[in-house]
Amino acid sequence: MRIPIFLLVVLLIRPWASAVQYVINVGNNELVPLYPAVSYSSQLVNFRFRLARIFPDVLDTIPSAIVNVTYPSSGMAVTLGNFLTPFATKDQPDVGPWVANPLMMYTLIMLDGDGNPASTGEPYHYLKWLRYNIQGSILWSGVDFVSYQGAGPQPNSGVHRYVFLVYTQLGPINPLGAGLPHDSVNDPTRATFHLRSFVLQNQLSGPLAGNFFRAVEDAYSAAQWAANG
Repeated sequence: MRIPIFLLVVLLIRPWASAVQYVINVGNNELVPLYPAVSYSSQLVNFRFRLARIFPDVLDTIPSAIVNVTYPSSGMAVTLGNFLTPFATKDQPDVGPWVANPLMMYTLIMLDGDGNPASTGEPYHYLKWLRYNIQGSILWSGVDFVSYQGAGPQPNSGVHRYVFLVYTQLGPINPLGAGLPHDSVNDPTRATFHLRSFVLQNQLSGPLAGNFFRAVEDAYSAAQWAANG
């Protein structure tokens, strides 16, 4: 079998709690670092998810690792519960790497854990982004179920928790409703997203990795809500 010249893999190296993504040059047997990424212990990830009550409000299982999320347009990074403005998160972020098997596929989900008022009694969360059939941790290889929307708390709704989650797939999936436009703010696919049901229907396991930030209303998000009625 012919071996490709370059093979992209993700290795987690923890001498100083840092992760590095490498390109392996098979021909020269070299490891070439692409860029450094922040890593946190599984204990800290667990603590932060519990402290913010993402477990059990949103998740039944806490991820054991962090997924790195950065917003190049604003120069901001997501760091397990920091506050970011909606304006700083308006453009799609870079996500990854995470510890992935390059032969397997993954699903990335971003949701607003406070997107539906608690008074409704419904176990729904507002879906901000969902990309599936991601090969390894190569984000661009996946397919968008819904395109990215940045943080956008409803006016006077307080602090919102925006959660990124990576799930492992058994193989390629084709979620119900895939291929349909879901760009409207009030699209029911976004507004009544049920995480547990989606995970069960598509036989996902995990979450393997996660991260989250907090946001409150700012002038940008207020203007967005006003424009959308």
